[in-house]
Amino acid sequence: MTNEEIFNIISPIVKAVTGVPNCILANPNDDAPKGSYCSIQPTQSIRKWGKGRRVYKCEGDVLTEDVRAQIIAECSINFYRKDALEFPKLLLDANYRSDVMGALILNKLGWSHTSDIRNLTALQAHRKESRSQISIYLTYETSNPHVINYIERVRLTVGNQETLIDTGTLNER
Repeated sequence: MTNEEIFNIISPIVKAVTGVPNCILANPNDDAPKGSYCSIQPTQSIRKWGKGRRVYKCEGDVLTEDVRAQIIAECSINFYRKDALEFPKLLLDANYRSDVMGALILNKLGWSHTSDIRNLTALQAHRKESRSQISIYLTYETSNPHVINYIERVRLTVGNQETLIDTGTLNER
């Protein structure tokens, strides 16, 4: 999944759960919105978990192997200004809400857990600006298909160390 795809799934969820009026993709190289908002960095870090799966599909004479890796992506969400310290609390266990669960299942995305909430309030331009951060750990599966050779015919030689017993060809058809 791309950053944009994850953002398009997570942004409406964050808005619905927290009530934050504006969500932007992190690092837009643009001016900040007015009022309270959050920025979402969909893939702050990516790691794999578990073991990859192999799925085979045969269509005619073409055999395709699809290696599917299990991914955990850390989605970092920063809240700014008014209520910045209250918004992330609402995301704790938000995956148990039926609307959130439905949106995640529909998009083949899992919600593993959330991080601790970090208070990042600091002095900005001679005044304090409220800021907090929470990470959501999302799970999904990647797909990496490729065509592999399909064996149609094999030449065999059967024997032991002393004697050649038989040679031949095995055909699938």
